[in-house]
Amino acid sequence: MAEQRTVGVGSGVEVGDRWTSPELTLDDRCREVTAWAGYVFPLFSDEAFAHQAGFSAIPVPGELVLLLMGGLAEQTGAFDETTLALTGLDEVRFRRPCHAGDTIRLEMEVVAREPSSSGRGSLTFAWTCVNQRGDTVVQARATLAFRTG
Repeated sequence: MAEQRTVGVGSGVEVGDRWTSPELTLDDRCREVTAWAGYVFPLFSDEAFAHQAGFSAIPVPGELVLLLMGGLAEQTGAFDETTLALTGLDEVRFRRPCHAGDTIRLEMEVVAREPSSSGRGSLTFAWTCVNQRGDTVVQARATLAFRTG
């Protein structure tokens, strides 16, 4: 693992640098957020339906896992005051379901670095969300804008 330091286009971070987030255990609050977000498909609220669909329990919607991955990215301590915004989320792949009781963490690696003379640049990260068994549950590429000057 790379030395834990803050990210910024001008900070010396290079392609290949990596960070790992703290772990997060999913709990019943996931169901509350799912309901609040307006998910009405029974897969996300009905245990019997989830079992009939082949799931061991009600799954957490993938979009909620993406939201949690964003929070985990911030908890790496990698981002500094030059961070401006998430500008892209690409190549998202949901590999395995998550359920309440699962523990996830985020592994992120810089895969592209684009400084700019405009005072802004970007870094693209490969995000891999892994569960307590080491299974990859979600993969994505996240691009963030940074101030360079």
